[in-house]
Amino acid sequence: MSVPCTVIPGSNLHLKPSILIRGMWTYYVSYYVGGEAKCSQFQQWLVTLHLPSQFHLLHPNFSMKFFFAVLLAAVTSVTGQWQCPSCPAIIPLFRSYSGVDVDHFYTATAKEVLSAGAETNQYIPEGIAAGIFPTQVAGSSPLFRLFKGSIIDHAYTASEAEVNALEEAGYTLKGSPGFVYTTQICNSVPLYGLFLVNNDHFYTTSAAEREKAITVDGYTDQNITAFVPVPGVSTEGDFC
Repeated sequence: MSVPCTVIPGSNLHLKPSILIRGMWTYYVSYYVGGEAKCSQFQQWLVTLHLPSQFHLLHPNFSMKFFFAVLLAAVTSVTGQWQCPSCPAIIPLFRSYSGVDVDHFYTATAKEVLSAGAETNQYIPEGIAAGIFPTQVAGSSPLFRLFKGSIIDHAYTASEAEVNALEEAGYTLKGSPGFVYTTQICNSVPLYGLFLVNNDHFYTTSAAEREKAITVDGYTDQNITAFVPVPGVSTEGDFC
């Protein structure tokens, strides 16, 4: 029988990640979706957290999304219900999107999320794409990140053969945010890959998001990019 990790250190709370994450997201939607007035209250509350001064200069809509992405990340980083490996360390793969460049950007570093949001093309946080491993565990491989400047596109893959193919197509390898499974083991879930021709690589664990991207947004299905230990939670859309 698998024993879940403690969700909050020192507490007696033992919930599956999916239950806790969706519960937190339901609370967020019901409490904070209320227009500029709510955004103003939220921004004032952020001041009490003694965050860096530059954080308060960001648009409230960005601040709210980033803050709740971090909350979700805190959950995914300390939860687990598997013994394969037992109670693994899991980090968030943050998801952001630039409508200016039509580009999705994924990173495991909150600092990169803020930096991308402060750029002129302003990448807006869209939540957590998935939970991934910060270090290699049995059966996992690096999730490689590549970038092509001529079309402003970030691409991700766990396949070395695909890395080679992307490099031949003009992409540059930019390291790895973490590790993922290449086969569906240990209760992992698919991370679907999609591509908008000459524009954007998009990744999601949501079958519904994948279907919408194909049927409505014009993306091409690229099957499964990897398998991840924790599914993502999207915050797509404006709330302020």
